Amino acid sequence: RPFDSALTQAQRASIRRLHTGLSGTAGRLCATTAHRLTVRRSAATEERMPKDSEPIVEQSRQDRTEGRLREALKGYERAIDLARAANDMAQRAHAQRHVRELHRELGQHRSAVSAAAEAVALYRQHDGDASLDLANALRVLALAHGSLGESPAAAASWQEARSLYMAVGVHAGVDECDQHMTQLGLA
Repeated sequence: RPFDSALTQAQRASIRRLHTGLSGTAGRLCATTAHRLTVRRSAATEERMPKDSEPIVEQSRQDRTEGRLREALKGYERAIDLARAANDMAQRAHAQRHVRELHRELGQHRSAVSAAAEAVALYRQHDGDASLDLANALRVLALAHGSLGESPAAAASWQEARSLYMAVGVHAGVDECDQHMTQLGLA
């Protein structure tokens, strides 16, 4: 596990929860993908994070790890407000992704789709159409659509995420997209 040293305790706990909630090869693939993408995303996000939001984001991570999902959601929403005030679209989009994941964990699937779609729009504005951040946001949007049974929308997001993961050389992301597209009957 060469990536473990770069992960926070909260990130490792999130990956364990993901792995526990999934079974077999699909679970191992999704957990491995989440693990690798979290490592890559963490370093970039920490460098760009507005100083005001660092303690809020860290507390939100801890709240989430300890199962206080509603408190974590409130914290990430405060981080979004700070990022919006600082005109930091990248941090705002990153926090939106966490909000989406928390909405999904709380069973608020429609809100999860809205948060994920906003993150995708922000990344498109900030990074254009070819970034790892956009691929990660499309991944969570695909998962959100899938949780609502919206297969065509999920498929479109998986396909776009796959091509972005391919472009940036994240083979675990490509593999996860392929697996989900196979489940949707597209591969």
